[in-house]
Order: sequence, then C-alpha cells, then structure tokens
Amino acid sequence: MAGELNLKYVDISQTIKAIVYGPDRKYMWDGSDMALVSATADEAAWRVGLITCTETQLTDSTRTGTYVGNFPAIGTAGEYIIEFFLGASPSPGDFVIGVQTIWWDGSAAVSPAVPDKIGYELIVAYDAAKTASQAGDEMDITTAVLTKFVIVDTGQTEASTGSVAALAGGISVVTVVSGSSGAVLTDICTKADIEAIFGADNVAKWADKDEDQNTTKINTRIASAIDYATADFYDRLRGGVVTIPFTSFDRTSVDLCSRLAGVWLYEAWGLEDSQDGVHLLTRHRKHAYGELERIRTGVRRLDQTTSKITTPGVVNSSDWD
Repeated sequence: MAGELNLKYVDISQTIKAIVYGPDRKYMWDGSDMALVSATADEAAWRVGLITCTETQLTDSTRTGTYVGNFPAIGTAGEYIIEFFLGASPSPGDFVIGVQTIWWDGSAAVSPAVPDKIGYELIVAYDAAKTASQAGDEMDITTAVLTKFVIVDTGQTEASTGSVAALAGGISVVTVVSGSSGAVLTDICTKADIEAIFGADNVAKWADKDEDQNTTKINTRIASAIDYATADFYDRLRGGVVTIPFTSFDRTSVDLCSRLAGVWLYEAWGLEDSQDGVHLLTRHRKHAYGELERIRTGVRRLDQTTSKITTPGVVNSSDWD
C-alpha cells in the first residue's frame, strides 16, 4: 500500500511506530497475517507487526511533524484500527499517541458505505367537480398512489433490482411503486409485535395524532413507524460483521425493531415527561441500540444472519443515544 497510515504529531524528528488491529482489537497484524493477540508469545513477538512511520519533509529538509506509513498487505476487507506509539521499541501497554480508522477493501483504503435511507412520495388526484361549499375536504381525493423509495450505495446488493437512476457521487435512487417488485426493505416487525411490548391501547393512542380515533390514519401512522424502525435497525448494523438485509427475522430482531417503532410513535407527542431528552421510553431505544451494536460487532449472533468475518467483536461504549 501507499501512505494510508497518517498521524500529525506535536513534535518533529520523532520515531513513530504503528500497529494494525481488527475492529474488536482481538486480532493484530503480526508481520504476515492478522493473528490473535492473546496467542502472541511475548512483547518481542508483538513488536514484529509494528509499522514504521516516516516523517514528511519539504524539499529543503524542513520537517513537518506529519508521519506516514503503509497499510500492510491484508487480504480481508473490513474496518481496521491503527494505534500509533512513540519510540522505536514500544510495549503493548504503552501510551497511544494517536488512533486512526481505515476501511479496507482487500487491496486499498476506501470510504465507508453510505447508509440507505427510505422515503415516500404521495401523488394525489382530486375531484375537479367538487365545489368549495361542500363539506368534508377529505372527499376531494379520488386516487392516491404512495411511492416508496430507498437511496442506496450502488456498491451494495440492494441496488441490484428495481429501477435505478444514477445520481452524483455514486449514489442511486431506487423507486418502487407500492405493490411492485424492487429494492424495498421488508418490514421486520408488525403492529401486533409493537402492541405485545407496549400494549394495544398505548400504541393506538400514540398513533392517533389527530385524536379522532380514525382507524385508517392510526394504522397508516403505525406502518410509518415500522418503516422508520426497519431503516434504523439496518443503519445501526452497517459496517459490521453481518450481511444485511436479513432474509428472515428471529424473535430478537422483531423485538428490537418493535421497541424502536414504539418509541418513534411515543416521541411524536412532544415528550411532556422528558427531562434533558430522557423520557419514560428512552430505555427501550437504549436497549435496542445496545443490542444492535453487539450484533454488528459479532458479540451477539442471530440464527438467521450471515457473518462476513469469523472473529467476534467487543462493544466499546455503553452510550447508544
């Protein structure tokens, strides 16, 4: 590789070493391959994988304090963490002076994938013969077509079907009219799943924004919550060890998606019980985000998921908001 490792340090003329870890820091570059850290014999064996970073200089030999090194020939694509050390012979427990994250495709550094986003377009036709004096504005509508679309990274499998129109920056929009085939994400949970956690009366009340007990509008809003929760579910798993979207859903996936959908409905009411952004249902979202991070990093494995790599990860943060 060619200068992928990069550190700006406060002092010039220093000796800087770097070491490459997997996203879970359980595996490290040992000079020839990614090896299990816990199986490394001693400090001398640990140092075999150290990479020397060279300080960039101007043509007149003026030093810049910018240290550059080459990413090793790792054939496995994924996210890697680089830790930088000061000195020619650092030890594993020494102070880390800098950290860098690199997304690697097996031969070169790449930008991380762009998350998919779901949106809707509603095209409505009105009755031109209806006069303004007639009561009930909702009766003006004669037909309504709801179009669901997803903005995707064209390098991902979701863009392989449907009508794709290329946009700038390598992003496409896949447009699918409701009911036809295409790159539309399958809902992970149902109305009944949300009700099983929060109760049918609560879900109906949260979805009744107009407070008119209109079943059609309530069900439409619940469907929107499910679509949001499904998209949020997958967004939280991107860049991890599992292949998405899932082809089937186990109880855990359904439970997590249902919690996100319920919180979405509840928060639309203005959070009168909220203090500093924390309300009665915050723990449901926090739990869902925490479990999704465990799934993304491989700490927790689901029966229906396909793993991209065989090494588990660790959760580095307890704050999921």
